[in-house]
Amino acid sequence: MQNMIEVVGMAYTDAYRILRNAVVDRDGPANWNNNGYHYHNIELVLIPEPENPYDQNAIAVYSEYPTPANAKIKRSGRIGYLPRNSGVEIVERTLVNAVIKEGFKNIYVKIDASDFIDETAAYKDFDEELENDSYQDFEEQRSNQYYYKTRVNKFIFAFLALFFGFFGIQWFYAKQYSKGLWYLVLCLTTIPMFLGWYQGIKALLTKTDDSYLIEV
Repeated sequence: MQNMIEVVGMAYTDAYRILRNAVVDRDGPANWNNNGYHYHNIELVLIPEPENPYDQNAIAVYSEYPTPANAKIKRSGRIGYLPRNSGVEIVERTLVNAVIKEGFKNIYVKIDASDFIDETAAYKDFDEELENDSYQDFEEQRSNQYYYKTRVNKFIFAFLALFFGFFGIQWFYAKQYSKGLWYLVLCLTTIPMFLGWYQGIKALLTKTDDSYLIEV
């Protein structure tokens, strides 16, 4: 039985666009579809970060797929990290197999750690989740919520929210069109304006890494 460990911290990287374009380059655009959840096998790289100021045992997860000439979006870069309790210990760059679950503008990545941890490790049942979609209930619960999250540039989102939030332009930029439409409907009131100011200030105060991406 494989030990599958979920990659964490992807909300603070450009993981979605990096992996989407790597898969599309390899398999074609028809194989990445947000209408429902889909799985993709991919190879990723684990790199230990002993100089990480927050965790000297941190293991970063990278994509190292080549970026085509003149492409605006990179296919390589840091995706996220392994969780601290993963049980994986490496001392050098290591290539691993991984599985991507994507759909509805969400993405989950799990790496195969069978070669690094014992079969009785806490994460050994992740492959069963992939086979029978055992967290379907969790995803259905997310889909029934009032919103889904997308990743946007914090400064663009904050600018649009502060100066054009009256019309909900920030939500059209974030591709959350239903929210944007509600703001247009309510634009005759002052409610969208105050909400826009709040969202713009909140976005500016949200910490990011070098990619300046946040979840909204």
